[in-house]
Amino acid sequence: MRVVPARLLRLVAMLVILAAAAAAQPTSRDGAGDGGAPRVAARARALANVSAPPGERSQPSSRLVTLELRDVPIRAALQEITRQAGVQLYYSQYVVPLDRRVTVSVRDASVDEALAAVLRGTQVRVRRTNEGQVLLVRAESARPDRARREQGSVRGRVTDAGTGVPVVGATVEVENTPLTATTGEDGSYRLARVPDGEQVLVARRIGYAKMRRSITVTGGQQLEVNFALTESVSPLDQVVVTGTVTPTEVKAIPTPITVVTAREIEQLGVTRVDQLLRGMVP
Repeated sequence: MRVVPARLLRLVAMLVILAAAAAAQPTSRDGAGDGGAPRVAARARALANVSAPPGERSQPSSRLVTLELRDVPIRAALQEITRQAGVQLYYSQYVVPLDRRVTVSVRDASVDEALAAVLRGTQVRVRRTNEGQVLLVRAESARPDRARREQGSVRGRVTDAGTGVPVVGATVEVENTPLTATTGEDGSYRLARVPDGEQVLVARRIGYAKMRRSITVTGGQQLEVNFALTESVSPLDQVVVTGTVTPTEVKAIPTPITVVTAREIEQLGVTRVDQLLRGMVP
């Protein structure tokens, strides 16, 4: 007795399945040209338990969505989108605030547009996978990091309001901060890393009245702020050297003080310190 190989038996079984599928498929008038062959092949693949190639996988629905929802939980809105569009949404209750109530009104919108309207104001965004799955995921945090806030810079010149000549050695500082700069030979200064927001610049120099300027700093911006200082009409802002270790303003000293200027010394023509003290200090 001749033994039939197993491979031949499987081939015969496949032919029987194809013939049965073809017999069960209705034909057109001439039996061809109606797309019957692809349907027979698909039926044969199903019967033989063979997966369809990737090109024949079902794609996400392109049906439009119309929503007229008032004060409903997000859970109900998502269910309505699923019902109308015939898509499956994947999300976590720990990411999507399902109990949050929303009011949505969209007409003939795509699935993504409808989801964006429902999820507006939440930290949830829509993402599609390569397989066409619709995922609702947490959006990346957009909280500003104060430690990394952008900082600006300020530069400018300090001049004499009467003559226009540069004021050398003037101090420019950002009020209530440790930021300070000193003007150079041309009266220019520069302040770096100035925090953004409303700030107050203060310019001062011995013999001049203090001047303030309010500015608004935007992160990464460089501002130009110039100062024109006027000579002080009061000698009380002069700084004298006393027996203390720090300079002290005249108005802060409780005892009487006599101020001798360089011009007065030149006019007297004195050559020794004792002559100066006898002639000027009471």
